[in-house]
Amino acid sequence: MQKDLLTPPARAAVLLEALSKAANALRAYTAVNIGVEDSRQRLALALAVHTVEFSGEIVPGSPYDTMIVKAVLAPVPEGLEAALPKALSDTNMRAWRKAALAFIIPRAAEAMDLARRAFESRSVQIFYDRLEFLSAQADAWLILNESWQNGTGPREALNLERKALEIDRDNPIIWASAGSNLLLLDQPLEAISSLESALALNPDLSQALYLRGIAHMRLHQLALAESDFSQALKLEPGNPEWLRARGAVRMLKEDYASMCKDFFEACSLGDCEGLALARKRGLCQTQ
Repeated sequence: MQKDLLTPPARAAVLLEALSKAANALRAYTAVNIGVEDSRQRLALALAVHTVEFSGEIVPGSPYDTMIVKAVLAPVPEGLEAALPKALSDTNMRAWRKAALAFIIPRAAEAMDLARRAFESRSVQIFYDRLEFLSAQADAWLILNESWQNGTGPREALNLERKALEIDRDNPIIWASAGSNLLLLDQPLEAISSLESALALNPDLSQALYLRGIAHMRLHQLALAESDFSQALKLEPGNPEWLRARGAVRMLKEDYASMCKDFFEACSLGDCEGLALARKRGLCQTQ
């Protein structure tokens, strides 16, 4: 029982340790030093460009069947040189991974501290309830990471996210990621339900607000979509993709002055797709 309880947080902890080493190694690449601003972003990038395998063995005669868990990271099949530019350009996925890491890092650390105290006291029972809770969160996080592996389609990823939610329904990142995949499967109503569960747990989860805005837009609920995009941009100003999305809603609402303002700002940040479309329609000719 104790071994099963401690294995998920142990896996999470050794994965975080391996990621830290991999993230430091990525600093050898100039593009990483230029394009990644903080240590947690580097952890997210390392997770994006490596595959993960776990191994474990029981230490004979040890208390509570102590298991030594190891995490082995390997570059994704296409290699780091090919994978890094794609991962660096995928800012949304890095944001997801960064948010998930922010959620699990303190919980994995707490779990391992409790495991140490349980070992020293020769009793898991007094720590059992909290360890069980943290173990479930670690287990769900590991499944979420599996759903994000390269090559996983939205339906397979959604199935994994639902499996994770059976274990831990209190992680807003899992709800939001499921909402993202429901959008990819063209299920906007179901996506809104999942994203609202995420926002109930974390009202400041900007990615969830943006995705809910996309879902409202697909349902032609333009006022709700504009409100979600505006809330997301208050939390994360200057996101060019989100500015373009709000501009697109304002185009549909025929609010052309506000639309052009969004498209000009998005273009100044490198996303000129909306502005180009508007100009083809004779709009936004001058700033």
